[in-house]
Amino acid sequence: MAMKKVRIALAFTIIAGLLVWLTISASNENLQYYVDIKDLKAMGAAAHDTGIRVKGKLEKLPPPTNSLDYKFIIAQDGHELEVHYNNELPDTFKLGSEVLVEGKYHPEGYFTATMLMAKCPSKYETTDEYSTPYSSQLDQGLKGTN
Repeated sequence: MAMKKVRIALAFTIIAGLLVWLTISASNENLQYYVDIKDLKAMGAAAHDTGIRVKGKLEKLPPPTNSLDYKFIIAQDGHELEVHYNNELPDTFKLGSEVLVEGKYHPEGYFTATMLMAKCPSKYETTDEYSTPYSSQLDQGLKGTN
């Protein structure tokens, strides 16, 4: 009976160890680091071995084509990065928009993006003043305290 308990405990230990190992190895393979353009270029060969995320502002728009192959420039703090992307561009992809690209940096100095997200700041800003039924009372109260 004791030998059976030892075997069961050993089997659970092995299974738990395998689950921990699988979880750690899977997360390391899918882990993508966020770096600045300056830091990306300073990484050298280390940047070519892993997936990376880079954020910048769209500086130069690609000309319209019938192809899904795009080349554009993102910039951050005076540093520029050429990005190659082979997919449809999001609707918010406009000059000056904030862009997050995910992919690989090549030794030739360009970045191949496998995923692209663009945020258009004007899309998320409100132009109308927010008002509630009590806004005028609040405004009067604030003016009266000056």
